[in-house]
Amino acid sequence: MQFHGTLSRREFMKGLGIAGAGLGAASLAAPAFNDLDELIASKPGPIHQYPWWVKELEQYDFTLPHDWSKLTRTDERHTIQCSWQGSAEVDAWMDDRDGAGTAKKWAAEKAAYDKNGLAQPKGWGGLRNMAYRTTFGYGTNLDTPNGFMPPKVATPETRGIPRWEGTPEENAQMIKAGLLLNGACDVAFHQLDDTMSKFIFTHDFHDGKPYVWEEVPVGYEEGETNATKGPRAGKRVLPNKAKWAINFSLQMSPDSINNNLSDRRYGHGRVIQRQLQGWLSGLGYLAHGPLDYTNNFSENVAFAVLGGVSENSRWYSSISPTFGSALGVSATIVTDLPLAPTMPIDAGIASFCYDCMKCADLCPGGAISRNGEGPGAPIAREPSWEPIGPWNRWPNRTQFDAKHPDIAKVNKNEYKSVNEPGFYAHWWFSPADCNKTTGINTCGSFGCGSRCVFTKGTDSIIHEVVQTTVASTSVFNSFFRTMDEAFGYPMYDMGIDGPGVQENLDAFWSNTTKTPIYGIDTKRGGGRGI
Repeated sequence: MQFHGTLSRREFMKGLGIAGAGLGAASLAAPAFNDLDELIASKPGPIHQYPWWVKELEQYDFTLPHDWSKLTRTDERHTIQCSWQGSAEVDAWMDDRDGAGTAKKWAAEKAAYDKNGLAQPKGWGGLRNMAYRTTFGYGTNLDTPNGFMPPKVATPETRGIPRWEGTPEENAQMIKAGLLLNGACDVAFHQLDDTMSKFIFTHDFHDGKPYVWEEVPVGYEEGETNATKGPRAGKRVLPNKAKWAINFSLQMSPDSINNNLSDRRYGHGRVIQRQLQGWLSGLGYLAHGPLDYTNNFSENVAFAVLGGVSENSRWYSSISPTFGSALGVSATIVTDLPLAPTMPIDAGIASFCYDCMKCADLCPGGAISRNGEGPGAPIAREPSWEPIGPWNRWPNRTQFDAKHPDIAKVNKNEYKSVNEPGFYAHWWFSPADCNKTTGINTCGSFGCGSRCVFTKGTDSIIHEVVQTTVASTSVFNSFFRTMDEAFGYPMYDMGIDGPGVQENLDAFWSNTTKTPIYGIDTKRGGGRGI
Protein backbone atom coordinates (compact mmCIF):
# COMPACT_ATOMS: atom_id res chain seq x y z
CA MET A 1 0.00 0.00 0.00
CA GLN A 2 1.27 3.48 -0.85
CA PHE A 3 0.16 6.74 0.68
CA HIS A 4 0.61 9.10 -2.22
CA GLY A 5 1.32 12.76 -1.86
CA THR A 6 4.33 15.04 -1.83
CA LEU A 7 6.51 16.07 1.08
CA SER A 8 9.15 18.64 0.22
CA ARG A 9 11.82 19.88 2.58
CA ARG A 10 10.18 23.29 2.58
CA GLU A 11 6.90 21.77 3.74
CA PHE A 12 8.70 19.70 6.33
CA MET A 13 10.45 22.82 7.69
CA LYS A 14 7.17 24.74 7.69
CA GLY A 15 5.65 21.99 9.77
CA LEU A 16 8.44 22.48 12.29
CA GLY A 17 7.81 26.22 12.32
CA ILE A 18 11.30 27.26 11.28
CA ALA A 19 10.94 27.89 7.55
CA GLY A 20 10.57 31.51 6.58
CA ALA A 21 12.36 34.57 5.34
CA GLY A 22 15.89 33.96 4.19
CA LEU A 23 15.33 30.39 3.02
CA GLY A 24 15.62 30.44 -0.72
CA ALA A 25 13.23 28.24 -2.64
CA ALA A 26 16.08 26.39 -4.28
CA SER A 27 17.67 25.41 -0.99
CA LEU A 28 14.61 23.65 0.38
CA ALA A 29 12.67 22.55 -2.67
CA ALA A 30 14.26 19.10 -2.97
CA PRO A 31 13.94 16.27 -2.45
CA ALA A 32 10.21 15.78 -2.92
CA PHE A 33 8.91 12.38 -1.81
CA ASN A 34 5.91 11.14 -3.81
CA ASP A 35 5.07 8.34 -1.39
CA LEU A 36 6.37 6.59 1.71
CA ASP A 37 8.25 4.02 -0.35
CA GLU A 38 10.36 6.82 -1.85
CA LEU A 39 11.04 8.32 1.56
CA ILE A 40 12.12 4.96 2.97
CA ALA A 41 14.29 4.30 -0.07
CA SER A 42 16.07 7.62 0.50
CA LYS A 43 17.70 6.28 3.66
CA PRO A 44 21.21 4.84 3.55
CA GLY A 45 21.71 1.08 3.49
CA PRO A 46 21.12 -1.48 6.24
CA ILE A 47 24.51 -1.11 7.96
CA HIS A 48 24.02 2.61 8.62
CA GLN A 49 20.35 3.23 9.29
CA TYR A 50 20.54 6.99 9.53
CA PRO A 51 17.51 9.31 9.50
CA TRP A 52 16.10 10.15 6.10
CA TRP A 53 17.86 13.48 5.80
CA VAL A 54 21.27 11.78 5.70
CA LYS A 55 21.95 11.28 2.02
CA GLU A 56 23.93 8.30 0.74
CA LEU A 57 26.51 9.15 -1.95
CA GLU A 58 28.24 7.13 -4.63
CA GLN A 59 31.21 4.98 -3.65
CA TYR A 60 33.93 7.46 -4.59
CA ASP A 61 32.14 10.64 -3.65
CA PHE A 62 32.47 12.59 -0.39
CA THR A 63 31.62 16.07 0.81
CA LEU A 64 34.85 17.96 0.13
CA PRO A 65 36.40 18.73 -3.29
CA HIS A 66 38.59 15.83 -4.44
CA ASP A 67 40.61 14.51 -7.36
CA TRP A 68 41.24 10.77 -7.25
CA SER A 69 43.94 10.99 -9.93
CA LYS A 70 46.23 12.59 -7.34
CA LEU A 71 45.82 9.90 -4.66
CA THR A 72 49.07 8.22 -3.59
CA ARG A 73 49.89 5.84 -0.77
CA THR A 74 51.25 7.44 2.40
CA ASP A 75 54.55 6.53 4.05
CA GLU A 76 53.75 6.28 7.77
CA ARG A 77 57.41 6.75 8.69
CA HIS A 78 56.83 10.46 8.14
CA THR A 79 54.20 11.18 10.75
CA ILE A 80 54.41 12.98 14.04
CA GLN A 81 53.64 9.74 15.87
CA CYS A 82 56.83 8.13 14.60
CA SER A 83 59.41 9.26 17.16
CA TRP A 84 62.45 7.79 15.39
CA GLN A 85 61.71 9.55 12.11
CA GLY A 86 58.61 11.76 12.12
CA SER A 87 59.39 13.69 15.29
CA ALA A 88 62.76 14.78 13.92
CA GLU A 89 61.03 16.09 10.82
CA VAL A 90 58.39 17.91 12.86
CA ASP A 91 61.06 19.53 15.02
CA ALA A 92 62.87 20.73 11.91
CA TRP A 93 59.61 22.08 10.47
CA MET A 94 58.94 24.07 13.67
CA ASP A 95 62.48 25.46 13.70
CA ASP A 96 62.13 26.53 10.07
CA ARG A 97 58.93 28.37 10.84
CA ASP A 98 59.64 29.87 14.26
CA GLY A 99 63.43 30.02 14.48
CA ALA A 100 66.24 27.64 15.32
CA GLY A 101 65.91 26.04 18.75
CA THR A 102 62.13 26.40 18.95
CA ALA A 103 61.47 22.67 19.19
CA LYS A 104 64.00 22.20 22.00
CA LYS A 105 62.59 25.21 23.84
CA TRP A 106 59.04 23.81 23.70
CA ALA A 107 60.27 20.38 24.78
CA ALA A 108 62.11 21.88 27.76
CA GLU A 109 59.05 23.91 28.78
CA LYS A 110 56.83 20.86 28.65
CA ALA A 111 59.32 18.75 30.62
CA ALA A 112 59.48 21.44 33.32
CA TYR A 113 55.69 21.71 33.35
CA ASP A 114 55.29 17.94 33.68
CA LYS A 115 57.83 17.78 36.50
CA ASN A 116 56.12 20.60 38.36
CA GLY A 117 52.73 19.00 37.77
CA LEU A 118 53.73 15.74 39.44
CA ALA A 119 54.66 17.74 42.53
CA GLN A 120 51.03 18.90 42.74
CA PRO A 121 49.30 15.58 43.54
CA LYS A 122 45.77 16.74 42.74
CA GLY A 123 46.50 18.87 39.69
CA TRP A 124 45.89 17.86 36.10
CA GLY A 125 49.49 16.66 35.77
CA GLY A 126 49.61 15.32 39.32
CA LEU A 127 50.17 11.76 40.44
CA ARG A 128 46.45 11.05 40.90
CA ASN A 129 45.72 11.73 37.26
CA MET A 130 48.95 10.56 35.70
CA ALA A 131 48.96 7.17 37.42
CA TYR A 132 45.50 6.55 36.01
CA ARG A 133 46.28 7.87 32.54
CA THR A 134 49.19 5.45 32.13
CA THR A 135 46.66 2.60 32.11
CA PHE A 136 44.54 3.71 29.15
CA GLY A 137 46.91 2.10 26.68
CA TYR A 138 46.66 -1.28 28.35
CA GLY A 139 46.19 -3.80 25.61
CA THR A 140 48.03 -1.68 23.05
CA ASN A 141 51.04 -3.98 23.31
CA LEU A 142 48.92 -7.12 23.57
CA ASP A 143 50.64 -9.99 21.76
CA THR A 144 53.47 -7.74 20.61
CA PRO A 145 55.09 -8.14 18.14
CA ASN A 146 51.96 -9.68 16.61
CA GLY A 147 49.08 -7.73 15.17
CA PHE A 148 49.80 -8.00 11.48
CA MET A 149 49.19 -11.73 11.72
CA PRO A 150 46.08 -13.02 13.53
CA PRO A 151 46.30 -14.87 16.86
CA LYS A 152 46.44 -18.67 16.86
CA VAL A 153 42.90 -20.07 17.03
CA ALA A 154 41.11 -23.22 15.91
CA THR A 155 40.26 -22.89 12.22
CA PRO A 156 37.85 -24.84 10.01
CA GLU A 157 40.89 -26.55 8.48
CA THR A 158 42.15 -27.77 11.86
CA ARG A 159 38.62 -28.81 12.79
CA GLY A 160 38.22 -30.75 9.56
CA ILE A 161 35.12 -28.85 8.43
CA PRO A 162 34.28 -26.40 5.62
CA ARG A 163 34.78 -22.71 6.27
CA TRP A 164 31.89 -20.29 6.77
CA GLU A 165 30.13 -19.23 3.58
CA GLY A 166 27.68 -16.33 3.36
CA THR A 167 26.64 -13.60 0.98
CA PRO A 168 28.53 -10.29 1.20
CA GLU A 169 25.41 -8.73 2.77
CA GLU A 170 25.07 -11.50 5.36
CA ASN A 171 28.76 -11.28 6.18
CA ALA A 172 28.63 -7.51 6.68
CA GLN A 173 25.67 -7.74 9.07
CA MET A 174 27.38 -10.56 10.97
CA ILE A 175 30.64 -8.64 11.39
CA LYS A 176 28.81 -5.52 12.53
CA ALA A 177 26.84 -7.48 15.13
CA GLY A 178 29.99 -9.07 16.55
CA LEU A 179 31.92 -5.81 16.62
CA LEU A 180 29.12 -4.01 18.47
CA LEU A 181 29.03 -6.85 20.99
CA ASN A 182 32.78 -6.48 21.53
CA GLY A 183 32.53 -2.72 22.11
CA ALA A 184 32.95 -1.02 18.74
CA CYS A 185 30.41 1.70 18.01
CA ASP A 186 30.34 1.65 14.21
CA VAL A 187 31.90 -0.04 11.20
CA ALA A 188 32.59 0.58 7.51
CA PHE A 189 33.27 -2.01 4.81
CA HIS A 190 35.29 -1.55 1.62
CA GLN A 191 36.31 -3.53 -1.42
CA LEU A 192 40.00 -2.93 -1.93
CA ASP A 193 40.31 -2.07 -5.59
CA ASP A 194 43.21 -0.08 -7.04
CA THR A 195 41.90 3.11 -5.42
CA MET A 196 40.87 1.92 -1.97
CA SER A 197 44.03 -0.15 -1.49
CA LYS A 198 46.06 3.08 -1.63
CA PHE A 199 44.82 3.88 1.88
CA ILE A 200 47.04 1.08 3.22
CA PHE A 201 50.34 2.70 4.22
CA THR A 202 53.50 1.96 2.24
CA HIS A 203 55.55 1.48 5.43
CA ASP A 204 54.94 0.82 9.11
CA PHE A 205 55.93 3.63 11.47
CA HIS A 206 57.33 1.36 14.18
CA ASP A 207 60.05 -0.36 12.21
CA GLY A 208 59.85 1.01 8.67
CA LYS A 209 58.96 -2.30 7.05
CA PRO A 210 57.04 -1.94 3.79
CA TYR A 211 53.55 -3.34 3.27
CA VAL A 212 53.45 -5.07 -0.12
CA TRP A 213 50.82 -7.04 -2.05
CA GLU A 214 51.76 -10.41 -3.52
CA GLU A 215 50.09 -13.40 -5.14
CA VAL A 216 50.33 -15.68 -2.10
CA PRO A 217 47.71 -17.84 -0.31
CA VAL A 218 48.36 -16.30 3.12
CA GLY A 219 50.15 -13.21 4.38
CA TYR A 220 53.55 -13.42 5.98
CA GLU A 221 56.33 -11.33 7.45
CA GLU A 222 60.04 -11.35 6.66
CA GLY A 223 62.90 -10.06 8.79
CA GLU A 224 63.00 -9.19 12.45
CA THR A 225 59.64 -9.19 14.24
CA ASN A 226 60.39 -6.49 16.76
CA ALA A 227 57.85 -3.71 17.12
CA THR A 228 60.31 -1.40 18.87
CA LYS A 229 60.52 1.91 17.07
CA GLY A 230 63.50 1.93 14.79
CA PRO A 231 64.42 0.63 11.34
CA ARG A 232 64.14 -3.13 10.73
CA ALA A 233 64.86 -5.11 7.57
CA GLY A 234 62.18 -7.20 5.91
CA LYS A 235 58.61 -6.73 4.71
CA ARG A 236 54.98 -7.52 5.53
CA VAL A 237 53.13 -9.21 2.69
CA LEU A 238 49.40 -8.91 2.04
CA PRO A 239 47.77 -11.53 -0.23
CA ASN A 240 46.22 -10.14 -3.41
CA LYS A 241 43.05 -12.10 -2.63
CA ALA A 242 42.48 -10.07 0.56
CA LYS A 243 40.18 -7.68 -1.27
CA TRP A 244 38.03 -6.37 1.59
CA ALA A 245 38.64 -4.05 4.52
CA ILE A 246 36.81 -3.79 7.84
CA ASN A 247 37.17 -0.40 9.52
CA PHE A 248 35.75 -0.16 13.05
CA SER A 249 35.41 2.81 15.39
CA LEU A 250 35.01 3.33 19.13
CA GLN A 251 32.87 5.92 20.85
CA MET A 252 34.86 8.29 23.05
CA SER A 253 33.57 10.27 25.99
CA PRO A 254 32.54 13.72 24.76
CA ASP A 255 33.70 15.16 28.06
CA SER A 256 37.32 16.32 27.93
CA ILE A 257 38.22 15.10 31.44
CA ASN A 258 36.66 11.67 31.00
CA ASN A 259 38.19 11.34 27.55
CA ASN A 260 41.70 12.35 28.54
CA LEU A 261 41.78 10.16 31.62
CA SER A 262 40.73 7.06 29.71
CA ASP A 263 41.17 7.49 25.94
CA ARG A 264 40.05 3.90 25.73
CA ARG A 265 40.05 3.67 21.94
CA TYR A 266 43.75 2.76 22.08
CA GLY A 267 43.85 -0.07 24.59
CA HIS A 268 40.29 -1.27 24.05
CA GLY A 269 40.55 -0.90 20.29
CA ARG A 270 43.61 -3.13 20.33
CA VAL A 271 41.69 -5.84 22.19
CA ILE A 272 38.78 -5.60 19.73
CA GLN A 273 41.24 -5.84 16.85
CA ARG A 274 42.67 -9.12 18.15
CA GLN A 275 39.18 -10.48 18.82
CA LEU A 276 38.14 -9.65 15.26
CA GLN A 277 41.26 -11.21 13.76
CA GLY A 278 40.79 -14.38 15.78
CA TRP A 279 37.12 -14.54 14.82
CA LEU A 280 37.86 -14.16 11.09
CA SER A 281 40.51 -16.88 11.33
CA GLY A 282 38.02 -19.11 13.11
CA LEU A 283 35.62 -18.63 10.21
CA GLY A 284 38.34 -19.67 7.78
CA TYR A 285 39.44 -16.28 6.41
CA LEU A 286 42.51 -14.04 6.35
CA ALA A 287 42.83 -11.23 8.89
CA HIS A 288 45.79 -8.83 8.67
CA GLY A 289 45.94 -5.60 10.62
CA PRO A 290 47.91 -2.99 12.57
CA LEU A 291 51.07 -3.92 14.40
CA ASP A 292 51.03 -2.98 18.09
CA TYR A 293 49.16 0.28 17.59
CA THR A 294 45.85 0.86 15.90
CA ASN A 295 46.73 3.81 13.64
CA ASN A 296 49.83 2.65 11.81
CA PHE A 297 48.46 0.30 9.14
CA SER A 298 45.97 2.39 7.18
CA GLU A 299 44.37 5.79 6.82
CA ASN A 300 41.48 5.03 9.16
CA VAL A 301 39.70 8.38 8.90
CA ALA A 302 39.62 8.01 5.11
CA PHE A 303 38.08 4.54 5.41
CA ALA A 304 35.52 5.81 7.93
CA VAL A 305 34.51 8.75 5.72
CA LEU A 306 34.36 6.73 2.50
CA GLY A 307 32.42 4.01 4.31
CA GLY A 308 29.66 6.26 5.65
CA VAL A 309 30.63 6.29 9.33
CA SER A 310 31.39 10.01 9.31
CA GLU A 311 32.12 13.10 7.24
CA ASN A 312 35.31 15.11 6.86
CA SER A 313 35.40 18.04 9.24
CA ARG A 314 37.38 21.13 10.17
CA TRP A 315 39.06 19.49 13.15
CA TYR A 316 41.73 16.84 12.61
CA SER A 317 39.43 13.81 12.53
CA SER A 318 35.89 13.33 11.23
CA ILE A 319 32.35 13.82 12.58
CA SER A 320 29.63 11.18 12.79
CA PRO A 321 25.90 11.94 12.47
CA THR A 322 25.40 9.57 15.42
CA PHE A 323 28.40 10.20 17.70
CA GLY A 324 29.54 13.65 16.67
CA SER A 325 33.25 14.28 17.17
CA ALA A 326 33.36 11.73 20.01
CA LEU A 327 34.33 9.11 17.45
CA GLY A 328 37.64 7.35 17.94
CA VAL A 329 38.51 5.80 14.61
CA SER A 330 40.41 2.76 15.68
CA ALA A 331 41.59 0.13 13.21
CA THR A 332 41.29 -1.46 9.79
CA ILE A 333 41.55 -5.20 9.14
CA VAL A 334 42.20 -6.62 5.66
CA THR A 335 40.47 -9.91 4.83
CA ASP A 336 39.29 -12.18 2.02
CA LEU A 337 35.81 -12.51 3.55
CA PRO A 338 33.46 -10.99 0.93
CA LEU A 339 31.67 -7.93 2.33
CA ALA A 340 29.05 -5.56 0.96
CA PRO A 341 30.70 -2.11 0.82
CA THR A 342 29.15 0.80 2.71
CA MET A 343 28.82 4.16 0.99
CA PRO A 344 29.85 7.75 1.92
CA ILE A 345 27.20 10.10 3.31
CA ASP A 346 26.20 13.75 3.26
CA ALA A 347 24.53 14.93 6.47
CA GLY A 348 25.51 18.58 6.00
CA ILE A 349 28.40 18.23 8.46
CA ALA A 350 31.30 19.32 6.23
CA SER A 351 29.28 22.25 4.87
CA PHE A 352 28.48 23.28 8.46
CA CYS A 353 32.22 23.35 9.24
CA TYR A 354 32.72 26.11 6.65
CA ASP A 355 30.80 28.54 8.87
CA CYS A 356 31.17 27.23 12.42
CA MET A 357 34.95 27.45 13.12
CA LYS A 358 34.35 26.81 16.84
CA CYS A 359 37.13 24.22 17.18
CA ALA A 360 39.61 26.53 15.44
CA ASP A 361 38.58 29.51 17.58
CA LEU A 362 39.08 27.56 20.81
CA CYS A 363 42.34 25.78 19.94
CA PRO A 364 45.03 27.45 22.11
CA GLY A 365 47.83 26.21 19.88
CA GLY A 366 46.30 27.52 16.68
CA ALA A 367 46.59 24.02 15.25
CA ILE A 368 43.30 23.93 13.34
CA SER A 369 42.84 25.41 9.85
CA ARG A 370 45.37 28.23 10.22
CA ASN A 371 47.58 26.95 7.37
CA GLY A 372 50.30 25.90 9.78
CA GLU A 373 51.01 29.48 10.84
CA GLY A 374 50.07 28.98 14.49
CA PRO A 375 48.09 31.13 16.98
CA GLY A 376 47.09 34.54 15.71
CA ALA A 377 47.00 33.52 12.07
CA PRO A 378 43.63 33.92 10.36
CA ILE A 379 41.31 30.93 10.28
CA ALA A 380 40.73 29.74 6.73
CA ARG A 381 37.03 29.46 5.99
CA GLU A 382 37.59 27.52 2.77
CA PRO A 383 39.44 24.20 2.64
CA SER A 384 42.77 24.20 0.83
CA TRP A 385 44.20 21.81 -1.76
CA GLU A 386 47.75 22.30 -0.51
CA PRO A 387 48.67 20.32 2.64
CA ILE A 388 51.08 21.61 5.27
CA GLY A 389 54.01 19.95 6.96
CA PRO A 390 56.03 16.76 6.44
CA TRP A 391 53.33 14.66 8.13
CA ASN A 392 51.06 14.93 5.04
CA ARG A 393 51.28 14.46 1.29
CA TRP A 394 53.25 17.70 1.14
CA PRO A 395 54.22 19.51 -2.05
CA ASN A 396 57.24 21.12 -0.34
CA ARG A 397 58.73 17.79 0.69
CA THR A 398 61.64 17.89 -1.78
CA GLN A 399 62.80 21.35 -0.70
CA PHE A 400 62.46 20.37 2.95
CA ASP A 401 64.61 17.27 2.48
CA ALA A 402 67.27 19.24 0.64
CA LYS A 403 67.43 21.74 3.50
CA HIS A 404 67.70 19.02 6.16
CA PRO A 405 70.08 16.32 4.90
CA ASP A 406 70.98 15.61 8.54
CA ILE A 407 67.58 14.03 9.22
CA ALA A 408 68.10 10.32 8.77
CA LYS A 409 66.21 8.68 5.93
CA VAL A 410 65.67 4.97 6.24
CA ASN A 411 65.84 2.72 3.20
CA LYS A 412 67.02 5.53 0.95
CA ASN A 413 66.71 3.35 -2.11
CA GLU A 414 62.94 3.10 -1.48
CA TYR A 415 62.31 6.61 -0.25
CA LYS A 416 60.48 8.97 -2.53
CA SER A 417 59.69 12.59 -1.78
CA VAL A 418 56.08 13.61 -2.21
CA ASN A 419 56.01 16.72 -4.33
CA GLU A 420 52.38 17.16 -5.37
CA PRO A 421 49.20 18.64 -3.87
CA GLY A 422 46.86 16.48 -1.85
CA PHE A 423 44.07 14.60 -3.59
CA TYR A 424 41.38 16.54 -1.72
CA ALA A 425 40.81 19.99 -0.27
CA HIS A 426 40.78 20.11 3.51
CA TRP A 427 41.25 22.32 6.57
CA TRP A 428 44.74 21.14 7.35
CA PHE A 429 45.70 20.36 10.93
CA SER A 430 49.12 21.13 12.44
CA PRO A 431 50.01 18.44 15.00
CA ALA A 432 53.17 20.37 15.84
CA ASP A 433 51.11 23.29 17.16
CA CYS A 434 48.81 20.90 19.01
CA ASN A 435 51.69 19.01 20.63
CA LYS A 436 53.61 22.09 21.67
CA THR A 437 50.79 23.11 23.99
CA THR A 438 49.51 19.71 25.13
CA GLY A 439 49.99 19.74 28.87
CA ILE A 440 50.79 23.45 29.07
CA ASN A 441 47.73 25.63 29.70
CA THR A 442 45.75 23.85 27.01
CA CYS A 443 42.42 22.30 26.31
CA GLY A 444 43.56 18.85 27.42
CA SER A 445 43.97 17.64 23.81
CA PHE A 446 40.28 16.83 23.20
CA GLY A 447 38.92 20.30 23.78
CA CYS A 448 38.23 20.67 20.07
CA GLY A 449 36.19 17.47 19.96
CA SER A 450 34.36 17.86 23.25
CA ARG A 451 33.24 21.38 22.32
CA CYS A 452 32.16 20.52 18.78
CA VAL A 453 28.59 21.57 18.05
CA PHE A 454 27.82 18.03 16.88
CA THR A 455 29.08 16.34 20.04
CA LYS A 456 25.93 16.78 22.08
CA GLY A 457 23.22 14.44 23.23
CA THR A 458 19.61 13.88 22.28
CA ASP A 459 17.88 15.33 25.35
CA SER A 460 15.74 17.67 23.28
CA ILE A 461 13.81 17.36 20.03
CA ILE A 462 15.52 20.56 18.90
CA HIS A 463 18.67 18.53 18.23
CA GLU A 464 16.80 16.50 15.62
CA VAL A 465 15.32 19.67 14.14
CA VAL A 466 18.71 21.32 13.84
CA GLN A 467 20.33 18.32 12.20
CA THR A 468 17.55 18.18 9.64
CA THR A 469 18.05 21.88 8.90
CA VAL A 470 21.84 21.54 8.62
CA ALA A 471 21.38 18.75 6.09
CA SER A 472 19.05 20.97 4.04
CA THR A 473 20.56 24.44 4.10
CA SER A 474 23.59 26.35 5.37
CA VAL A 475 21.62 29.54 6.09
CA PHE A 476 21.45 28.91 9.84
CA ASN A 477 24.97 27.51 10.37
CA SER A 478 26.39 30.52 12.21
CA PHE A 479 23.23 30.87 14.28
CA PHE A 480 23.39 27.24 15.41
CA ARG A 481 27.02 27.64 16.45
CA THR A 482 26.07 30.70 18.54
CA MET A 483 23.10 28.87 20.01
CA ASP A 484 25.35 25.96 21.02
CA GLU A 485 27.46 28.31 23.13
CA ALA A 486 24.46 30.21 24.53
CA PHE A 487 22.89 27.03 25.89
CA GLY A 488 26.04 26.38 27.94
CA TYR A 489 26.26 22.61 27.67
CA PRO A 490 27.96 21.10 30.76
CA MET A 491 31.50 20.76 29.54
CA TYR A 492 34.53 21.21 31.74
CA ASP A 493 36.35 24.54 31.58
CA MET A 494 38.72 25.15 28.72
CA GLY A 495 42.36 24.99 29.73
CA ILE A 496 44.06 22.48 32.01
CA ASP A 497 45.07 25.28 34.34
CA GLY A 498 41.98 27.37 33.70
CA PRO A 499 39.50 28.49 36.35
CA GLY A 500 37.40 25.74 37.81
CA VAL A 501 39.51 22.85 36.51
CA GLN A 502 40.74 21.77 39.94
CA GLU A 503 37.19 21.86 41.28
CA ASN A 504 36.03 19.76 38.34
CA LEU A 505 38.82 17.24 38.90
CA ASP A 506 37.99 16.98 42.60
CA ALA A 507 34.34 16.48 41.75
CA PHE A 508 35.26 13.74 39.29
CA TRP A 509 37.53 11.82 41.68
CA SER A 510 35.06 12.12 44.55
CA ASN A 511 32.46 10.60 42.16
CA THR A 512 30.00 13.41 42.78
CA THR A 513 29.67 13.78 38.99
CA LYS A 514 28.23 10.24 38.83
CA THR A 515 30.47 9.13 36.00
CA PRO A 516 28.58 6.92 33.52
CA ILE A 517 30.01 3.68 32.15
CA TYR A 518 33.04 4.43 29.97
CA GLY A 519 32.40 8.12 30.77
CA ILE A 520 29.66 8.19 28.14
CA ASP A 521 26.19 9.42 29.00
CA THR A 522 24.25 8.18 25.99
CA LYS A 523 21.50 10.74 26.58
CA ARG A 524 23.76 13.77 26.86
CA GLY A 525 26.92 12.93 24.96
CA GLY A 526 27.81 11.16 21.75
CA GLY A 527 24.17 11.05 20.73
CA ARG A 528 22.84 12.33 17.45
CA GLY A 529 24.65 15.65 17.46
CA ILE A 530 23.78 19.29 18.00
